[in-house]
Amino acid sequence: MKIGLVADSQGDVDALEHACDLLVDERGAERIFFLGGRWADADELFQRKREERRGCAEYSDVDFLADVASFIAKSAAAEQGGVAQRLQKDEIETYIARFARVPDRASFQYRDPAIARILPELVGDKIACLVHDKADLQRDNVETAALFFHGNSAEPNVVQIGPRFFVTPGSLAHVPRPSFALLTGEGASMELVALGLDGRELKRFPMSLATRRKMSLR
Repeated sequence: MKIGLVADSQGDVDALEHACDLLVDERGAERIFFLGGRWADADELFQRKREERRGCAEYSDVDFLADVASFIAKSAAAEQGGVAQRLQKDEIETYIARFARVPDRASFQYRDPAIARILPELVGDKIACLVHDKADLQRDNVETAALFFHGNSAEPNVVQIGPRFFVTPGSLAHVPRPSFALLTGEGASMELVALGLDGRELKRFPMSLATRRKMSLR
């Protein structure tokens, strides 16, 4: 398992794009958790990737409608053709599908009831919560999850409280040492690798998570 963690780009889409490219292309991240700090930065990153796919040509309304029409046509073909004709995601769809994200308080999405401020995810066999500001966590979140991934922090860090781990990749912008991170491992043994924008490792945080004991009946 390899999950990239990025947060608080705060308008620096260049830093966000560079961090995500390093995580995916060099570190093999299968997923990216964007932990807030300007929701629209991820949208701009996705738009950049679309333009790159089109040879940097402008992505117009006509292009958008053509993409929608193509998607509908492929979906219809998939429904008619069964398993063998399932919709094949193109490169940009595959890239975007890696992302899970949560809004920060300064974004309009934070006030949108359709968008989760606290996003549950399954990491291996552990329940995790994604949130920008850990102060937004509710009691039921803390009681049910083992991992909490959050932004709103200047430095990468892992804090263990009992059996729970609060994990942050630090910030990509407006800090002396921008950082992001890669979570690796399986089961009870995980590790957070903090990285700088030059790709160098800043620090490693080993994490030993509690495992459920099997019950035996006699």
